[in-house]
Amino acid sequence: MLSRRRFLSTTALTPLGILAGISTSKAFVVEQPAASLTAEYKAARLACTAGPAHAAALADLRASLAATNLTDEQRQAFLAQAVCPICGCPLAAS
Repeated sequence: MLSRRRFLSTTALTPLGILAGISTSKAFVVEQPAASLTAEYKAARLACTAGPAHAAALADLRASLAATNLTDEQRQAFLAQAVCPICGCPLAAS
């Protein structure tokens, strides 16, 4: 059986425990990448854009969309929002 004293002490101290637990998170910190890593990332992204990966992904997506019963406007809207699964670049720009 829960006594009145126990009930009041737990309900009165619970907000204090919650407030004590609220603080800024120190486990997640955003840092700027090293310049060499940034250069490697940009080179890989450029290689993906210039290579056949975008054309193949776009052709595959167009073939998949052709099998659906979407209108041409809906297909174009879908293609405009599609991104490369490798680099994240928009496929419509390639």
